[in-house]
Amino acid sequence: MWNSRYYPRLLLVVVILAVPLSFIGSSVPLISAVLLHALTVVGLVALVLLRRKFTFSNLSYTLIFLFICLHILGARYFFVVATHKQLEELLPIAEQVQLKERRLLEGMSKGVSLLEMLNFEEHCAAIRGGKASKLEFRV
Repeated sequence: MWNSRYYPRLLLVVVILAVPLSFIGSSVPLISAVLLHALTVVGLVALVLLRRKFTFSNLSYTLIFLFICLHILGARYFFVVATHKQLEELLPIAEQVQLKERRLLEGMSKGVSLLEMLNFEEHCAAIRGGKASKLEFRV
């Protein structure tokens, strides 16, 4: 089968079946799923239309197939569904994380170790004393 001239067609049929099947039971809204796969479909159509101008080995077709399968899997399982309100609530937290990261990078660029930027000693003392404590960066 690997050396068959029909091998690329078989891969194409599998992908054509996999895209709509990936919609079943997905938490991604249908319109979003369609938009996610629109460029995949355009790429596949281009690959078919240009197959005589640009010929690929079966290994290349296999790698393209694997990439598209990973894209389909990623679009199904790694899509973040959040409301506008939820994103607005999370934005200030993300900005604080970004600020701390910038401060950590500045400290490291000046030769300060990550351990020195932690509350490590206080944390260990609290744990030894049986108190609740969180290991945190002091930046």
